[in-house]
Amino acid sequence: MTMDDNNKVKLDNDTIRNIAKALADVQQEQQKAQFKGSSITLIDYMQDWLQMKKQTNIDVKTYESYESRYRNHIKPFFEADAPKLTDVDTNAVSAFVGALREKVDNTSIRFSMRTLHDVFTVLSIALNEAVRGNYIPRNPCDNVRLPKVKKTQKRAITKEEVKKLYDYARGANHFNWIAIPLLFETGMRRGELLALTWKDVRYDIEQRTHYINITKAVGAEKKATIHEYTKTQSGVRRCYISAKLYNLMMEYREKTQHNKRTYVITQKTKDGWREPRNFNRTMKQWCDKTGVDADTSPHSFRHAYATYMMMAGQPMDAVMRQAGWSNERMIHYYTDDAVMSQKQPEVAEAMGRLTEGMF
Repeated sequence: MTMDDNNKVKLDNDTIRNIAKALADVQQEQQKAQFKGSSITLIDYMQDWLQMKKQTNIDVKTYESYESRYRNHIKPFFEADAPKLTDVDTNAVSAFVGALREKVDNTSIRFSMRTLHDVFTVLSIALNEAVRGNYIPRNPCDNVRLPKVKKTQKRAITKEEVKKLYDYARGANHFNWIAIPLLFETGMRRGELLALTWKDVRYDIEQRTHYINITKAVGAEKKATIHEYTKTQSGVRRCYISAKLYNLMMEYREKTQHNKRTYVITQKTKDGWREPRNFNRTMKQWCDKTGVDADTSPHSFRHAYATYMMMAGQPMDAVMRQAGWSNERMIHYYTDDAVMSQKQPEVAEAMGRLTEGMF
């Protein structure tokens, strides 16, 4: 074979590869055209998606979080090239994550690894719904690896701290003192607590016990309002309460509210629910007066609820129903690692008793 023949073979091979690539590109474009995302940009889709979210029963705080992460991070990155939704592939999402990582490394910007994960989650949620809506064939976020985020320690309020707060608030006959045992014994969210009315406190004839019907919550937005839904679908629930707590609530209603208020946690001067910021301010004042950790908030009681119920060995499904959690992962998120680790020696002793005589 001559040199010219070798060049001819090489030329033929290059041509074949180019033809194959061109055919693959055409086929790929044809496949993209089958999806609605081929005619809409990612930016336009995200804006429509946010508008749709706003019109559904999504918590206002959650919507504001989605909108903020889109406006401040997703939109600025993808706006310049304005890619079609079907053109946003794994490489594009990886580049986006890389840009977010640079923000984390930039010490002059308050942008944490936790925020990076939150921004990525918003994009992934939106694209998951794009798959279900036949806009794209698959979610390009699925194969993108994120840098690990260090788990922050969640502190549960202790029983001793709860007792201090209760004794102080009850002793001063503060008009919201019932909030302390209510938060601790039910683990309910702050917004759910503030939206409670006395009509929500009911009696289950079959089980012969009282419960609180939780169906609404005070939102956390700047101008707070009562929403006729809870943070999650599983948040709508019956939260059963002990006879002791029920009797305490009735005592509070009679002696502190004089049976004249609609809401369980009420304003002092009139019959109305308390705004979250004002309630937080009250909680902080109680902590200051009693020397309880300054970082304590109404949510600290929710962490305590998960922690103490797990320590008591209560069935996980029942705990989830009581607190309104959708899956077991949330219980593990809320449990206090420091407190739970103290139970490990007891677990070891229990196993030792189980295996006695075996080894």
